[in-house]
Amino acid sequence: MVHDHFRPYAALDAVDHAFCNAHHRRELQALIDIDKEVWALDMRAVRLDAAKAVRQAKEAGESALGPQPVQGFVDRSWQAVRAGLSFHRALPAFDPSPNSKKRQKQRPGHNLLIRFKTFKDEINSNVLAYEPSPGKMTELFQSGQAVLAVWGTGRVQSFANTGFPVDFAYPKEGAVTLLTTACPIIKPNASPLASSFVKRLLEPKIQLVMLKDYGYGPVLKSVVVPPELGKMAPIGERAAKLYTADWSIINDKREEWTKRWNREVER
Repeated sequence: MVHDHFRPYAALDAVDHAFCNAHHRRELQALIDIDKEVWALDMRAVRLDAAKAVRQAKEAGESALGPQPVQGFVDRSWQAVRAGLSFHRALPAFDPSPNSKKRQKQRPGHNLLIRFKTFKDEINSNVLAYEPSPGKMTELFQSGQAVLAVWGTGRVQSFANTGFPVDFAYPKEGAVTLLTTACPIIKPNASPLASSFVKRLLEPKIQLVMLKDYGYGPVLKSVVVPPELGKMAPIGERAAKLYTADWSIINDKREEWTKRWNREVER
């Protein structure tokens, strides 16, 4: 089945999957025309040459390319990826801060190339599944198929509350911020109960209930957290080290990055 990385297609496990070369070329063309990234020219050439080789093989009565030409196209693809990484590393510093202890920022495109390469080379071989369903994630743990996963404190706390022996570990660099928000809707004749509900959520007693049952870190610094309730939640030093992503960049690139993730990582 040839498709464009639309995620629901991945659920079709009774077919072989192939990704559409035309979609690849359109994305590469955008990088060439808009972002002026020269490495994309080489990657586009690989795609065009591969399509030509397949066409010629069909005309010759063959059902597939041989291992040698296939490996050649794979090698050329990785050469293009390495060229892309070199391209970004050669650019002027994105964050020319003189502070050597500060983590230097890099361009989104550079970070993305590094992440995709790391996932494909070092992480994928150890991943059972990229599972988006909390219910399915719970099943994987309960059945013993999974012993380690990237999950939020809220999900882990709720799971632990059922009696399952599970705990949450914070990366030494800090965990990624996940926020639960509530706000009244601005509209004529809005019910005052909406604001009252939000104020109720901020009461220390309710903050502790959400901490105990859902693993949510209190948003009020005045809340005193009993030691037995603060084992998983992002409080104190753990809260201070939380990493908050720049969603203005993520939202602008979400569709492009999702397609690339589906193509290069979650296959």
